[in-house]
Amino acid sequence: MKIQLHHRSPRDFKKRFCERLKAIRLSSGKTQQEMAVLLGVKLNAYSKYEYRTLLPQYLIMRLVEITGHNPWFILTGEPCPFLNSTGFPDLRVVEEQSGSKYHPHPVAESTRGHKA
Repeated sequence: MKIQLHHRSPRDFKKRFCERLKAIRLSSGKTQQEMAVLLGVKLNAYSKYEYRTLLPQYLIMRLVEITGHNPWFILTGEPCPFLNSTGFPDLRVVEEQSGSKYHPHPVAESTRGHKA
């Protein structure tokens, strides 16, 4: 499975990202002022993020915390191909992309077979 993004240019990405940021805010039932406060930025800065300036990278995870949206969706506008319908990693996709078995919590060799 090859992942393709549907942005034709950096300008297109920026336009769609700004539109998506506004849609995310509206779906969260928040005003621009409320989002600005929650993100820790001035209102005029937040307003620019919705209309012409990309949200700084360091605020993406804060936006995830505030809205509950997946970072993949925030960046691309598409459902995350690595998550299944329950919101957990789809191991088949992760393994296919990485070329190896997915082990979320590798067990150290020194602890295998030892009783605590």
